[in-house]
Amino acid sequence: MRCTTRAPRGAALVLPLLLAACATGLRVGDAGLGDAERAFATLAGEIGARDAFIATFADDGLVFEPAPVRVREAWPLRPRAPGPEPRRLSWHPELVVAAASGDLGLSTGPFRVEERASGALLAQGAFFSIWTRAAGGAWRVWLDMGASLSQPVEPSTWRVVPRPARGGAPAEVTAAAVMARDAALSGLAPAAFAATLAGDARQHRDGRVPTIAREWAATLEREGGTATYTPVEARVARSGDFAAVHGRVVRHASGNDIAGRYVHVWLRDGGPWQLAVETLIDDR
Repeated sequence: MRCTTRAPRGAALVLPLLLAACATGLRVGDAGLGDAERAFATLAGEIGARDAFIATFADDGLVFEPAPVRVREAWPLRPRAPGPEPRRLSWHPELVVAAASGDLGLSTGPFRVEERASGALLAQGAFFSIWTRAAGGAWRVWLDMGASLSQPVEPSTWRVVPRPARGGAPAEVTAAAVMARDAALSGLAPAAFAATLAGDARQHRDGRVPTIAREWAATLEREGGTATYTPVEARVARSGDFAAVHGRVVRHASGNDIAGRYVHVWLRDGGPWQLAVETLIDDR
């Protein structure tokens, strides 16, 4: 697996921290995924978000609205706005993690939606995408789920890279095994759920800035409750170190059931799978 963050210009003091975050035998780099994400954002600025999404998503790529929509099937049926789009969507990757085999990876960072005429901010948040690539092919978006936020994400948040612990009993690396691991999160008490997390794991949710590592574990303990996960589909990198799953989730807390959708990223470094990222969006 390869991991990288995009540090601010002149941030020479940050480099040792980045290398330490990746110092588990994993190579630094993103297999060109960061460049693909930036090219996607540039294309959206040139031809509009609608056409850029259609051009960049995989044939089976999904965007969660919150229900999953197959972009290349549904979006071409949506009318193109006459003239420039009234809203401008902009984003850039700040944290990218790719499998060592370079066929599966994640990209996340801030996004903004502005009124094109006035520049007024209409929405902001954190985007989260899973990308896939066939051998010798271009990177394509498989899954896209964003979290809307009322305030910008603290820049240092993006410099924390999820990392799996080394050692332990090796895990099966099939999609079925990963989906079973995903479903097994259902009903876990907060402490048991926290035990499944990779180092510096992160959670993204609508209305809440990304929570990381101990903060995520503390939030689980404070909020209590459990969740029921029903995985729908999983993919595993050829290198067996990166897997992604999407499905349905029902969160149970304070007598309320909140249904939604989720994307999980699982990482491993020769041992068991560990949950590295959870992104949630509630049904509306």
